[in-house]
Order: sequence, then structure tokens, then C-alpha cells
Amino acid sequence: ARARGIRVDLRLDPVVLQADEDKLHAVVANLVSNAVKYSPDGGIISLALHPDGDKVALDVKDSGPGIPPEDRERIFDWFYQGEHVHRGRVSGSGLGLAIAREFVVAHGGRIEVVDDLDVGAHFRVTLPHAAAPS
Repeated sequence: ARARGIRVDLRLDPVVLQADEDKLHAVVANLVSNAVKYSPDGGIISLALHPDGDKVALDVKDSGPGIPPEDRERIFDWFYQGEHVHRGRVSGSGLGLAIAREFVVAHGGRIEVVDDLDVGAHFRVTLPHAAAPS
């Protein structure tokens, strides 16, 4: 990101999660890697971790081209690659988001594409709150 002049904005509110650290790291790493891959030089990526009702939400947004509506339903399918990959603009295996979804669902959560016209792609991961330590 730094080499391409991409700015990363972070907003990390204190939250309590009970999760497999390696799997959660893999989810975040995949979303951030995709955001960097699709953002233009000099673009902006934002990550926000915050309470969302009885859940914890992680929003990852980029300033890339976004995800066409026709790709949104299938983007989490195994081996699915959108038109941008087939046109040679970026490379990918079609596995990252499918794996991320499996990890999130295994933790009782959800991952989705948010329809947000003001940014490129916007992914939201929601996970259950863990009981606060006593």
C-alpha cells in the first residue's frame, strides 16, 4: 500500500470477541489484500471495527472500481472470479473470499458486500460479541 501511495484509515473501537486468532487474521488479511489490489495508486482504504448492536462489525472499504451488482451474489462462491480478473487487470484464484466466508460463518458471523455508492468495494463482517471478561 505504501509503495503505491495508498492511505489506510483505521478506526478501531474497543470490542470483545472470542475467535480463533489465526482465522480472524486470515479474514482481515484477505479483505485488506483485496482492497489494496483493487484500489488505484493514491487511493484510500478504511477499516473500522465497532460495536453493532449485539454484534461486532468490521467494515473494509476501498476506493477501487467496486463490485458490479451481477457479481455480488456469487463473489463468495468457491473459485468465482469477476470480470475484472478475466480481463487481466488483477490476478486471483477465486478462493480468498470463499475461505473468509467459511471462517466467518464458523464463528457464528456473516460477511457481506454492502451496497455503498460512495466508495469502491465495501465489505462488512459481523461477529457475535463475546462475554466481557470478569
